[in-house]
Amino acid sequence: MVKPRENRIHMMMSEEELTAIDDWRFANRIATRSDAIRRLCQIGLVLDEKASTLQGSIADNTRTTLAMTDRLEELTFKAHDKGIDILPIMESLADFVPSQAELQYLGMLLGGLAGSFRRQGSVEEAMESAKQVREISLQTLERFKRMKTPD
Repeated sequence: MVKPRENRIHMMMSEEELTAIDDWRFANRIATRSDAIRRLCQIGLVLDEKASTLQGSIADNTRTTLAMTDRLEELTFKAHDKGIDILPIMESLADFVPSQAELQYLGMLLGGLAGSFRRQGSVEEAMESAKQVREISLQTLERFKRMKTPD
């Protein structure tokens, strides 16, 4: 059952913000702008609540992935020295590492964005901080991919 909506909130938004909301609304087939804003607020609240947990889990996963990747590389060299076909191992590693790098990137991005919007004074400051978080996250993603992708 839908709860009655009895509270109005009047707010000013830039043309860019409205366009972004409307684009999201149409892409997700949401009937009204109000419903789109409500849903985006709910998404933001859930992500904000889970952001630090997500960041911690992804950091743990990244440490495990790096350790596993190092071990796989070590085993690959040993297998090669013994004449064992290492192609399947290398292919698995080549598929696995980029997906882990992408997961790390998303965790950094979501956690960093949530932190930016919680800490910054104005929306403009938060947006600027969010851009920096995104850039740092992308740089980390690229470094991670270059560091562990087999030749």
